[in-house]
Amino acid sequence: MRRGAAVFEEINAGGFRDRDLYIFVYSTGPDAKLVAYGGPPVDPPVLGRPAAEIKGLGGLPIGKMFQERATPQGTWVDYRWKDPATGETADKSSWVVRVGDYIFGCGVYKAPD
Repeated sequence: MRRGAAVFEEINAGGFRDRDLYIFVYSTGPDAKLVAYGGPPVDPPVLGRPAAEIKGLGGLPIGKMFQERATPQGTWVDYRWKDPATGETADKSSWVVRVGDYIFGCGVYKAPD
């Protein structure tokens, strides 16, 4: 069953979250923004923000990185983000895939060395 962009509301409501795993979706193009975010609340909120404004810890422009690196085959992007389970800064890798006019992603926190 194909639901298209209507599924974004379900993602935003946490319908695609399991512990610290969640789906996020960016639009593409010059006005790219985060159109769906299934993760826990972050400060400042990220939903609806331009991709260029979304930065990981240390100022790494992860929204821009997702835009530049996502492919139809998918790829990993590494950055640092606050782990909602621990509240600590952690290394994270997100698998991002470009599908039409959207980039879908899901990230995993790396175990500390």
